[in-house]
Amino acid sequence: MRHLPFHIGKNERDHWLAHMSAAIETATAELDDETIAAELWAYFVKTAEQMRNDTGLPISSAPPGR
Repeated sequence: MRHLPFHIGKNERDHWLAHMSAAIETATAELDDETIAAELWAYFVKTAEQMRNDTGLPISSAPPGR
């Protein structure tokens, strides 16, 4: 939860994903198979969405009101 003190919304998510896209492109540039790049991208998109804390959804597994 080290990101919790910071606002992470759509813009922050998209900015981070742009950096991850560039990193994936660099890291997989010499590979013939695009499978690794696709798997990394899928992981980063899911991770970036989970890091958002502007959705109004509870960010704790504790029941509401506790």
